[in-house]
Amino acid sequence: MKTNIVRSFLLKFTMAAIALVATALLFTTAHAGPVLPTVGPESDYGAVTCGYLKVYSRTEQTEWGDNTYYYPHTAYWIYNTAGKRIKTVTNHDSSIDESPEKVSLTPGHYVVRAWSDDDGLVTVPVIVKLAETTAVHLESGSAETSGAKVTVGTITKN
Repeated sequence: MKTNIVRSFLLKFTMAAIALVATALLFTTAHAGPVLPTVGPESDYGAVTCGYLKVYSRTEQTEWGDNTYYYPHTAYWIYNTAGKRIKTVTNHDSSIDESPEKVSLTPGHYVVRAWSDDDGLVTVPVIVKLAETTAVHLESGSAETSGAKVTVGTITKN
């Protein structure tokens, strides 16, 4: 009789232990190692109050060392629709920076005057939208305005 009581107790204890382990496994997240903090830019899009403009203007060759050449983009000017210059953009950080500068602007209509590879100094009307980047491509063979949700502008020779 004692063995039946011990067996009954062991069976109940084993069942309770299995139930406890199963519950713990169901309600815990599995991961390998520690969880690190989130990496990347802030994702608070509600705080964005501007749009962006990138102008791929004509490039100029600069030599840095022996036979090492870089092609930084030339400067350009941004005007409001009334014709007032509101910003001069150098369009590179140094003589070896080949990426055009990303400029933040209040959403709206602007006029860009920049040097084009094919057409010299050109005037490009642009539209800047909230939280979007408008890109103006003036490199050889691609005189067009494009960007996120493309806003097409007209290029006039001057």
